[in-house]
Amino acid sequence: MVISAGGTAQYAPYGVTMASTSDPFATQPVAKAAGLVLAGMPAAVLTFVPNILDALLRLNPVIAGCVGVFMALSIVTWAGLVFGLIILVICAIEGVVTLVHRFLTRHLTPVDRLAVSERVCGMLHRRGYHTAEHLVVVPEAELRSHPNFDDRLLREVARALYLWEQERRDQSRFARPRDNLDRAA
Repeated sequence: MVISAGGTAQYAPYGVTMASTSDPFATQPVAKAAGLVLAGMPAAVLTFVPNILDALLRLNPVIAGCVGVFMALSIVTWAGLVFGLIILVICAIEGVVTLVHRFLTRHLTPVDRLAVSERVCGMLHRRGYHTAEHLVVVPEAELRSHPNFDDRLLREVARALYLWEQERRDQSRFARPRDNLDRAA
């Protein structure tokens, strides 16, 4: 049950979560922006090629009347076209930034791969610790300063980091002899 701004209770159907955001582009922004662009394209065509309306008027006045009504609404469709293009550009930039970030951090170990509970993993992400390499250099006092980060959670993080470092040492120890064999061959 969710209480709306007016104080009335709203019930979500089973299995459906009610969004708390009023942003219509919070989900599937590319598809919705593409729809706005496609809806605005006829207005753009009629604006830049006004001879089409004259040809339609000569061909069939009823069709020309419908197109005229559409032209009256073209300000709305132009706004949709412009907003859709802006949102598509923002989504493209966001996608490029995400790809660059993944490329630059591909050699780092995400906190998700550590042997910690989901609760600890979520707390680390919320506090900005996304990689094990970053978490290793964070002083214990800084972790203690966060609310709800008690001794039990610190022990869990310390144990997970210890296991992660042991795994890295084992991987580097076993990788060296193979490299030496490859060089000798």
